[in-house]
Amino acid sequence: MKPKEISKSVLKRLPGYLTYLKSLPEDGPANISATALAAALSMGEVQVRKDLALVSDGGRPKVGYLRENLIADIEQFLGYDNTTEAVLIGAGNWDGRCWATAVLQNTAWKLWPPLTPMRP
Repeated sequence: MKPKEISKSVLKRLPGYLTYLKSLPEDGPANISATALAAALSMGEVQVRKDLALVSDGGRPKVGYLRENLIADIEQFLGYDNTTEAVLIGAGNWDGRCWATAVLQNTAWKLWPPLTPMRP
């Protein structure tokens, strides 16, 4: 898709869609409609449909979006597939490592050294 103008409010909503889509069970339905997504997130279906149309062209009437493709489209749009390498300094204690693991594990950051659980 070619880049489109997008508002800050849409950018703020996209991670919520992504979080919900990723929380669905893997053995669940392969497709999800904008209506179902809107109902699950207590949002207006027209708003959800417009937001998704900005980042994905995979929606089909009466079928919805292929869930895995929609996840990939949102991640690509938000830049989650554009990884950045970083060194984590000052997180040598247990609390810091737990925080970094919890916060950074689902981001595009690659940390060195890799975060591994340590005993306190």
